Amino acid sequence: MRTLHRLLFTVLLLTATLPAAMAQCSMCRAVAGSGQYSDDAFTPGRGLNDAILYLMAMPYIFALIFVLVFFRSSIISWFKKSSPSVN
Repeated sequence: MRTLHRLLFTVLLLTATLPAAMAQCSMCRAVAGSGQYSDDAFTPGRGLNDAILYLMAMPYIFALIFVLVFFRSSIISWFKKSSPSVN
């Protein structure tokens, strides 16, 4: 019964603090708060879209760098095997 009370208290505490939590990344917040102007109009959506694409691409870029650095010798030997030798 004591565990149930602790669980209920934890859920109520988290629910009470939930409206105060603002889940927004710092980059999106900075773009939304700044006054970015394009050639013709104020477009905060364009800045947010660019930020989202930037955040989406970073893990893939890091994974590619990891593969290239740690598996460089394997990749080079594979290319040497697959390419026909020219004499």
